Amino acid sequence: MRCYSGSESEGKSSGIWPSTTQRKQVLVQMALANFCHAVCLSLIAPFFPKEAEMKGATPIQSGFIYGVFSLVVFLGSPVFGRYVGFSPPQCILQADLFQSRLD
Repeated sequence: MRCYSGSESEGKSSGIWPSTTQRKQVLVQMALANFCHAVCLSLIAPFFPKEAEMKGATPIQSGFIYGVFSLVVFLGSPVFGRYVGFSPPQCILQADLFQSRLD
């Protein structure tokens, strides 16, 4: 499956790799998506322990939820890092956004 659907004549691209400008745009999009994801997670942090206690969860369990999130990000980073050199940036952006939805 080929994620990048641009034509060969766009910019100075060769093969499946887009031009340098397109790579920068993808990098900015990924950074913005990850920033927004982190903001959304940090917005619930002050309220989550109280809500979890009201539903019967202990503080250890609510801390475990945040710890597992960080662990998934830590373990997922090498996987994406390995394939970033072999995949077009648009594929990496789509995979990153999909992975963010799973968190």
